[in-house]
Parts: sequence; C-alpha cells; structure tokens
Amino acid sequence: MNSIDDVSTTLAEIEQIRERARTGLRSIWYPLVLFGAASLGAAGVAGLDARWVSAYWLAAWVACFVAVGRYYAARGRRVGIHGDPGRRYLRLWLWSLPALFVVGSVAATLGGTPAAFAAVAGVVGASYLMIARWEHSALMAGLGLVVAATGAVLAATDPAHLVALDNLCIGAVLVVGGLYALSREATP
Repeated sequence: MNSIDDVSTTLAEIEQIRERARTGLRSIWYPLVLFGAASLGAAGVAGLDARWVSAYWLAAWVACFVAVGRYYAARGRRVGIHGDPGRRYLRLWLWSLPALFVVGSVAATLGGTPAAFAAVAGVVGASYLMIARWEHSALMAGLGLVVAATGAVLAATDPAHLVALDNLCIGAVLVVGGLYALSREATP
C-alpha cells in the first residue's frame, strides 16, 4: 500500500465514524411529538371544515420538516458533529408526500373518503415501518402498525367525523410515542 491508499482509507473510516455518530443523534422523539401535534392541529381544522385539511397538511408538512432539520442540525453542532442529518430520511419524506396525495386521491375516487383515509394511513404506516427498519426501532414499528390500523378501523366504521377522528387518534399516538421515546433517551 502506498501513502495515498492509507490516506483514502483513513478518510473513509473517519466518514463512517461520523455517519454512525450522526445516526446516534437522530432521536425520534422530536419528529414524533412535532408531527403528532400537527396531526392534532389537523383534527381541529377538520372539526371546523374538513375541506381545508389537505391545505393544512401541506403547510404543516413543510413546517415540520424544516423544524426537524433545524433540530438535528442544532443538536449536531451542540456535540460537534456537522453535516447531513440523513439523506435517506429526506428522500423518504419527499417520496411520501406525493404518494400520500396520489394514493389518497385514487382511493377517494374509487372508494370515497373512507377508502382514502385507509390508504393514506397505510402509506404513513409504511413510512414508519421503513424508519423502524433503518433505526432497528420496535417503537417505530409499533407506531407504524397502530397508525395503519387506526386508519383502517376508522375507515371501516365510516363515522361522520372521519377526518377529525383519524387525525386526533394518530396525533395522540404519535405524541405519546414521542414522549415515551424522550423518556428513554439520554440526550447529549
């Protein structure tokens, strides 16, 4: 081996260590509480006028992701690790937003509002299951299953206030899950 190979190997090892450290900083409590609170807000919007929930979620989605990105960046600076908070998470959320609208629209056209909410809950649940796999998190897997099941159960019962109830239930589950994760975490 020559010195160039040694340097490139060392740099690759340093980047692997940094990525493991960044992964350790991506706590799940903050996004869960934030998106849970946004979901509770959506329940309030739906209680007033369900037609505005999609517009609310579009704005809330962007605001939540900006807040989560800033949180992870600040947390990384606090412990001296700068850089990407997680490209695969960004890709997941950028993929899931259009998927939610497309799947929800197709399901609403084919089966009405109950089908749309069951389908949307399935996409959200699948996103949480993907995160659970990446993070090896039983909590995220459980939350993903609860979110998907909640949407399916509420859609099957076809209540008059489906949108508000769905957002209320999911918001409560996410906030409780986030607070549980916070209680189990040693914050740097």
